[in-house]
Amino acid sequence: MAPEHLSVGRISRATDVYSFGIVLWEMLTQQSPYSGSLELAWPSDLHPPMDEVVALGRRCSSRDPACRPGFQEVMLGLVRLEGLLRNNHHHQQQQQLQQQQQQQQQQLQQQQRQRQQPQRQRQPQRS
Repeated sequence: MAPEHLSVGRISRATDVYSFGIVLWEMLTQQSPYSGSLELAWPSDLHPPMDEVVALGRRCSSRDPACRPGFQEVMLGLVRLEGLLRNNHHHQQQQQLQQQQQQQQQQLQQQQRQRQQPQRQRQPQRS
């Protein structure tokens, strides 16, 4: 529940944005908010683009309603982040595919060397 809702009973769109920020926090941390603390402990060791997800969540869960973005800004941020995450995922898939291809190529080369060794050993040596 948003702080302004608790203190004065006021509900607004900013209250909904706050709730979204809390849900985002729960998704990222897999914990309940405010368990033993009045401040949300957002993850700090994330790499791009997940650090931007955290930044958006921090803004959404600001105690000051005036500091929270509107839902249109939240949606634009999420769409942008989706693109970054998709590009990052595609890049990771390409890297994995390249690594698999390199491993297969190394295995083939090793198999070829192993096949050639017995042939060399079978050939009579010339004196």
